[in-house]
Amino acid sequence: MVQVDTWVASAGKNGMRRDWHIRDYNSGRTILKATSVWVMMNKTTRRLSKMPDEVRGEIGPHFNDRSAITEEQGEKLAKPRNKVVDPANKQFIRKGLTPKWGDLDVNQHVNNVKYIGWILEECSDFHTGKA
Repeated sequence: MVQVDTWVASAGKNGMRRDWHIRDYNSGRTILKATSVWVMMNKTTRRLSKMPDEVRGEIGPHFNDRSAITEEQGEKLAKPRNKVVDPANKQFIRKGLTPKWGDLDVNQHVNNVKYIGWILEECSDFHTGKA
């Protein structure tokens, strides 16, 4: 069993951040911490857009200022130099993660439940030596 804590926060004027902290329910040991940043883009100009005030006003009261990953803990993947997979990143690539229609939310994004399932599956494979 795991305990999943997740929350949203502001990420500058253009985005939002979602943080996750996943722990072993019985021991409280951290299994995973993760952060993702979302931005809005104008479909016509393909430029970042400021989050509309009405959206920020609706979501803003739910923002939490804490962060799952601090600057000191942040490990970023190296940007790919070309289409060939950089050997340094190979360990982080998982293929076969194709969502089904039922895995998508109203915005056609993979929902958080599916992401958590993929994460737990990967953790399980890692601990059993399948990864």
